[in-house]
Amino acid sequence: MKARGAWGLAALLVIAALVGFAPPAEATSFPVIEIANGGFDAASVSSHPVPLPTGGGGIDTGDLLVVVFCYGGAVSATAPGGWTGLTFFTSQQTQSRMNGWYRVADGSEGTTLSIMTSVALRASYQTYRVVGQASATFIESDGTQGDGLPGALVPDPPALNPAGWDVENTLWIALACIQTDIDSTTITAVPASYTAIRAPDRTQSAGGNAVQGAYRQNAVASENPTTFSLTTPDHWQAGTIAIEPRDAEPLSTLAATQVRARSARLWGNLNVLFSNQASVQFEWGDTPSLGNTTAIAYVSAQGAFSAVLPGLEPETTYYFRAVSEEIPSGYTGTGGTLSFMTLIDTEGPIVDMGFSVFWVVLFLTLLTAGLVMAARFGRWGKGGGV
Repeated sequence: MKARGAWGLAALLVIAALVGFAPPAEATSFPVIEIANGGFDAASVSSHPVPLPTGGGGIDTGDLLVVVFCYGGAVSATAPGGWTGLTFFTSQQTQSRMNGWYRVADGSEGTTLSIMTSVALRASYQTYRVVGQASATFIESDGTQGDGLPGALVPDPPALNPAGWDVENTLWIALACIQTDIDSTTITAVPASYTAIRAPDRTQSAGGNAVQGAYRQNAVASENPTTFSLTTPDHWQAGTIAIEPRDAEPLSTLAATQVRARSARLWGNLNVLFSNQASVQFEWGDTPSLGNTTAIAYVSAQGAFSAVLPGLEPETTYYFRAVSEEIPSGYTGTGGTLSFMTLIDTEGPIVDMGFSVFWVVLFLTLLTAGLVMAARFGRWGKGGGV
């Protein structure tokens, strides 16, 4: 009993030490494009009603809004106050032009952005709603231009190395704006390793234009997207945008509680929630590589969540971390990996109690009968004389 008590005390000390460790730094998550919108002008106008990305639960305060505006002609385009221009290039062609703006939503942005051009024309546009961006200087951009006629050049977004950024979980956006001198001209493929944000938006007439954006999540200090593909080479503008991740982790792993010999309760905390809800669960295992997952649960608010982990082995170290994915944005979080040690199984091995009781009762019954008979035999021997 003393040995078992000593081992139990040692196990408790180990658990207390583990709980006392400061959690490791959580990984920041990539910003994500929660939803996109777009369109084109059916006729030549000088006031262009550009729809903002209001779907999927609507625009929330703090969301990053990005607008890309593609048009032709030696004209200027301006956005209302409150929007900051993106730098795509130092000079623009007369055949195809691309402008961009961004702002952090504060509730006053409305649902439509009215962009003015100095002359009436047809334009195409796309808008993106981003979540998970840094709170300070979080966006940089660059651009280039080219003439696909008569050569075979296609939109080639420039390399971008954001000043002062380290290797971070960056959201990269590649953009292409083309002139559609031939009515069927359009964008057919986005840069390699990029995913189209939405199909090209293009004016439905010869001499019009088309615009498309694509994204990539890549933890690098600089990025150089490959080219877009076109049905027919034409005049083009291209751009690259970098969006830095938020400074704080979206999800934290917390210390396990209610640690027993064969079970424990795991804890995590959802620090932010940009979407309507998120799926949460734990990855766990008896090695740091984990390998198992708990059942998925769904939460609709930030805060703590937990799951009971049954079927564990006594006196064993287990590792775990919390993971989450927002719905519908897909914004993910991964907490740091923590560990705990299960207790000694003070109940001993599990046995078939019915089987054991039967043999114990039988043994005691036979022993009692033997003792009674022995006592009676002794009395008989004394009474009869020898």
